[in-house]
Amino acid sequence: MNKPSESSLEDDKQMSVFDKKKPVVVMDAGIATNDNVQWLQANHYRYLVVSRKRHREFNHDKAVEVKRDKDYIVKAYKKYVKETEETEIYCHSSERAKKDQSI
Repeated sequence: MNKPSESSLEDDKQMSVFDKKKPVVVMDAGIATNDNVQWLQANHYRYLVVSRKRHREFNHDKAVEVKRDKDYIVKAYKKYVKETEETEIYCHSSERAKKDQSI
């Protein structure tokens, strides 16, 4: 498990690239561990991560269509979680659902 080093993101020279504003950190599921997310929260970083959760709470009734093509539809559902103060975005692609069902 790789934890960010204290100097990697907080170094003054590194931060000068961002005009003293902290960047939004984007992580894929491979490094979006609980420890890494907690570190980002503790150090007041905004972040966007691909969730490692296996259980998805997609609500088709509250989802909105974000893209439509002749072959597929993509919908998104936004959920605010009070306990973690996080906003979760769930996406559903009819094309991906077909692929998953055929496996």
